[in-house]
Amino acid sequence: MFVIRDENTQFRVASFLSAACIFVGFAACDDEPVFEPTVTAAFQSFIGAVKAGDGGRLWELSPPEFHSLVKTFRAEMLEISRLVREEYPESDRDIALQNLASELYEGTGTPREMFIRMLSKDSMTTDDATDRGLQPVAVKVYGDEAVVETKGGETFRFELLGDEWRCTTLVSQLESWPALTRLRKNAAIARRNIESWRRDKQETTDKNKPAGAFNIVLKAVRRGARVTVYEQLDKSSRRALKQAFDACSKLQKDLERRFPGKSSRIAYLTKRNARWVEQVANEKTLFALLWDRKKFASELPPADGDVTVLRSEYISDDSAVVIASSAAGERRFQFRRVLGGEWRFANLHATIEREALRFLEAESRALPSR
Repeated sequence: MFVIRDENTQFRVASFLSAACIFVGFAACDDEPVFEPTVTAAFQSFIGAVKAGDGGRLWELSPPEFHSLVKTFRAEMLEISRLVREEYPESDRDIALQNLASELYEGTGTPREMFIRMLSKDSMTTDDATDRGLQPVAVKVYGDEAVVETKGGETFRFELLGDEWRCTTLVSQLESWPALTRLRKNAAIARRNIESWRRDKQETTDKNKPAGAFNIVLKAVRRGARVTVYEQLDKSSRRALKQAFDACSKLQKDLERRFPGKSSRIAYLTKRNARWVEQVANEKTLFALLWDRKKFASELPPADGDVTVLRSEYISDDSAVVIASSAAGERRFQFRRVLGGEWRFANLHATIEREALRFLEAESRALPSR
């Protein structure tokens, strides 16, 4: 369902302390470069904050563009994590939140707080060689922009905001952060899942969709419309009903031969807790009698309370399961596709076989010959 994120989704701002640094280019300018000590001081403050793992100070030394990027990213991820918690099925929720790295932003009060939590500190160590490579050898200022070049050949860009120079390194690093791409891709997948499930939740009665067929059954159950549910049964369930009715017809004939008097038949059936057998006239009445005797209660959608379709899962081209949630929890309802593309309710097949066909066959075998 998801693109699994890397085990490490922390933001490594110290990568430029190694040979694999990010180089920031600078556009050529016709003006003569001017040396500016305040840029050097800003550079030293930035490098010092990196070495110390001081996320708060790095935030202060970064430009508003970086703050805006983090703010937007945090808002995006908080929104999708909220939707996942509200609308994802419980069985999928934890892995979805893990793939969205919810630990990076849930519970944070500000973008700054999230950035500090994102920051990886395990690579913020330097040695003498790295320190020497980070020594500035040239500081070039072009109006409100500046470039610091280091002995190691690295380049850092700064922008003047008010009377303070801010380093733009974190902007380029965040934009190229691999985990950012992965998390946004996972967020997009989560949104598509939620949108799909929301469509399933709508009160559609399109029989060509499992959710639509489910809603037809749900509404019929709530109206007590047994015939409508009967008409929505899949072929296998209807076949089982036909076999059960045939078994019932045979049993009725055998009962009449064994107990010619109606009163004796009723007495026998009452003793066997099978008085309803006498009332069966066709497959529909057999289905209605099973319904009235609550044999389908555990297999039908609830007759009251809120019911929400969470999703439809396709098992094969002609088999699907609709997962719905109610006060009793999540339940699965089976459907089968018939010729023409419509879906039919298959949840009652096992109950029909057990409570009707097998029961009636057993009653025939138990009927005394004399």
